[in-house]
Amino acid sequence: EDRQPGRDSKLVTSFRERVERDFRKGLPIGQFARGLSVTEARLNTACRRVAGRSATRIVHDRIMLEAKRNLLYTGMTVAEVAHALGFGDPAYFSRFFARFAGEPPGRFRASRRGDGDGGDRR
Repeated sequence: EDRQPGRDSKLVTSFRERVERDFRKGLPIGQFARGLSVTEARLNTACRRVAGRSATRIVHDRIMLEAKRNLLYTGMTVAEVAHALGFGDPAYFSRFFARFAGEPPGRFRASRRGDGDGGDRR
């Protein structure tokens, strides 16, 4: 296995560029890896070495960043945010968001914007 830090760094940089471009598409990590001409295991190893996180976690963190931005700085409903991020089911998005943020998206928005009851309307 390649253990050169420079190569790991270049691979992770290329991966992050693809994540930035494609994070809304819901692509499996294997598809990112194939696009970079490496195995999923190789990509994960490089990500853990360089970023301290798995490839999946890097993608999830990027989705969460965008979700939080949309919830705080737009008037999009939770369902609209879910759709914009490639989630076909707003309920699945809400569960995904709550798993990473520790609270559902409506409550996250309300607690930071002072919007009242934390409902999922906006």
